[in-house]
Amino acid sequence: MRAALARVLLQNPELLLLDEPTNHLDIEAVEWLEAYLRTYKGAVLLVSHDRYFLDRVVQRIFEIEHQALLTYKGNYSSYVMQKKENLRRQADVFRQVEEERKKLRRFIDRFQAGTKATMAKSKAKMLARLDPIEAPKAAAASMKLQFTPRFKSANRVLMLEGLEKAYDRKLFGPLDLTVYRGERIALVGPNGAGKSTLLSILTGFKEPSAGEVRWGVGVEWSYYHQALDDLEESNTVLDEMMSAGDDMTYGDARNILGRFLMVGEEVFKKVSSLSGGERSRLMLAKLFVQGANCMLLDEPTNHLDIAAKESLEEALTQFPGTLLFVSHDRYFIDQVADKVWEMKDGQFRIIEGGWTGYQNLLESEKNNQMMQKTESKILEKSDDSKKREEAKYRKQLENAVQEAEKCLSELEKEKIGLEWAMSEPNFTKQPDFQVRLNRYHELPKSIEEATQRWLQLSSDLEVLNQQKR
Repeated sequence: MRAALARVLLQNPELLLLDEPTNHLDIEAVEWLEAYLRTYKGAVLLVSHDRYFLDRVVQRIFEIEHQALLTYKGNYSSYVMQKKENLRRQADVFRQVEEERKKLRRFIDRFQAGTKATMAKSKAKMLARLDPIEAPKAAAASMKLQFTPRFKSANRVLMLEGLEKAYDRKLFGPLDLTVYRGERIALVGPNGAGKSTLLSILTGFKEPSAGEVRWGVGVEWSYYHQALDDLEESNTVLDEMMSAGDDMTYGDARNILGRFLMVGEEVFKKVSSLSGGERSRLMLAKLFVQGANCMLLDEPTNHLDIAAKESLEEALTQFPGTLLFVSHDRYFIDQVADKVWEMKDGQFRIIEGGWTGYQNLLESEKNNQMMQKTESKILEKSDDSKKREEAKYRKQLENAVQEAEKCLSELEKEKIGLEWAMSEPNFTKQPDFQVRLNRYHELPKSIEEATQRWLQLSSDLEVLNQQKR
């Protein structure tokens, strides 16, 4: 799927046609596709049942209903509100017109032969001019689901003790976890992280590399496999449904299939000829009759349309048992889950809340990472600035030491010169004798001060050089 999608995107066409592009993509890939399509310069026409995807990407909705094409401006959430308002308005208009029609009919029936016959005729003309208003059409039939456990399990439903799985690399583990009755847990993470593998280990279809799985007392689990390969291809739909229970009668099977929108001649279709959506509904119908108090679902919304997803969401939120499911449908996770297990890069963590809570955590972590990077850059800049200041200061010290050495050398030379002059016999007879003598007496103090300055500057330079090393 990813390769086919990549080939299409690389062509960069003026019109991009996408049929369920988010199917089989993990959430990271879906979010990347959303960002890509939002900035795509060409036109995009797509079919999708991913409600969050539609909210983030599209600007107009085309709906095919009752053999008519209807259009709505805005994203999916806007479409839902507009459609609801349109149906309400249509119902109001229909009711008002029908009330007016009945009112006119009553007047005509009452006065058509009496003193107000002329007015009755006028009312009859008004009635004839009333345009026929089509009654609001009933919404398309939806699945009627209710998963009812046969009995309640113990409070501790599932215990994982040191559970690990690895192939050429570690998928997950060791996991030490307890799942309690009534929890609704969504497993999320990129494709290949081990989510489906974990469900397969819990159900015994695969062996762990280490550790143990222990089910609680009274737990009865059912398993929905995303490959939908648990169905017997040669069976009819009705045969497959009747195989779901030992005491399943023909009438029971047809009634249950009807709740999942499989009616009439459809129940005699071969399983091998069913579409993905039909296979999904048949699998859900089989789960419906099992009465499990713990359900393990692997991508249950794949192949389902939005109405079917909404029916499933409602049924699962009312399910009194325990739920553990894998899904890349963010809207579905938000509606159903109260806890998220994240599996990514061999790591595992638990987040309270549905998709929104999980997304808020990811955003917070992303912001923290950005802040840390910003702080790191500031510190790097600060370090660079500090280094430049140190280099500048070192250069100033080196120059100052050199100046101090030069000053001290000149003072000492001056003192030696005066001593040579003072050794001459006629020194006292020279006109500047007193000035030079006074200068000679001042020089020891100046030399001492110059020496101390040179020593201090040299010491500061040595300390700075040691810090650098």
